[in-house]
Amino acid sequence: MNRITGLFLLCSIALPFNSVLQTQAKKFPPLPFPLHWKTDIGVASFRSNVLLDSSHLFIGSNGMNFLDFQLIDQKSGVYILNRKTGKIERHFASEPFGDMDVNGLLLYKGLLYFGNDNEEFLCCNQKGKILWRNPTSGDIEHEPLLLNIKGKEVIVYASEAGEVRAVNPLNGKSVWTYLTPDFNGWKPGDNRTVFKVKAYFSNTQSFFTKPLLIDLNKDGVQDLIYNCYNRKIIALNGSNGKLLWTNEDSLLTRVECMTPAKNNTVFYAIGMAVDKNYNSTPYLYGLNTKGKIFFRKKLPD
Repeated sequence: MNRITGLFLLCSIALPFNSVLQTQAKKFPPLPFPLHWKTDIGVASFRSNVLLDSSHLFIGSNGMNFLDFQLIDQKSGVYILNRKTGKIERHFASEPFGDMDVNGLLLYKGLLYFGNDNEEFLCCNQKGKILWRNPTSGDIEHEPLLLNIKGKEVIVYASEAGEVRAVNPLNGKSVWTYLTPDFNGWKPGDNRTVFKVKAYFSNTQSFFTKPLLIDLNKDGVQDLIYNCYNRKIIALNGSNGKLLWTNEDSLLTRVECMTPAKNNTVFYAIGMAVDKNYNSTPYLYGLNTKGKIFFRKKLPD
């Protein structure tokens, strides 16, 4: 019943909003490049990345919809295409039941690492065979990262529920874990079925986009700076996953993107201040390696 009510409310909101978009959106001009091929793999998000080797293109798909209310989506998962012809050579990690939407991928030593919206993180070979699979605390929204901890390679992934985890690439075993103070996702030992039902009706905001990698504490290991959707910037120690600092400065309004300076001693963020009438004003921020703002400048519209 809740699902039906939710769908009705969603449609009642979305229909007029979509009609506004359709009347105001400008059509992009055609690209001035010849089309070599095109292949239907479903929808991608701004967090989707494209990987290439000498013969193949690798990409994750959200399938037919970003919101999978029906729990069945035949196009989601991972695609391997012939990079010259666009022919689909492999399509896997698209099990018939569950939300198998995949955003980012990592290709490491010939293996593919990725998370999905079914609260899982997987390692597969290029034939689609699952080598290991970790249950996670929530949806995995951004591409995994390869991190070198003083000569030891680890894979780092994060869930929207507030979990960041570094694991051994060979077996998926944890090296370190960070949980946000307000974390309420699944933990080992919790009832997985109860959690899955709860997760289907919830949406959290912690870790959506991949972090910046900067050695903040100068220990020789890159640290992780996350721009969270709840207006926080969180910095984690790459060596052990411990919190370095959190910036919740009221001046640091909704951050859209971050980039490091060339010397990696400071980094920059672009944020949007939104007033009560929903008017947005863009700002450029400069932050030091302690997360402190050292300047804030209004940008031209």
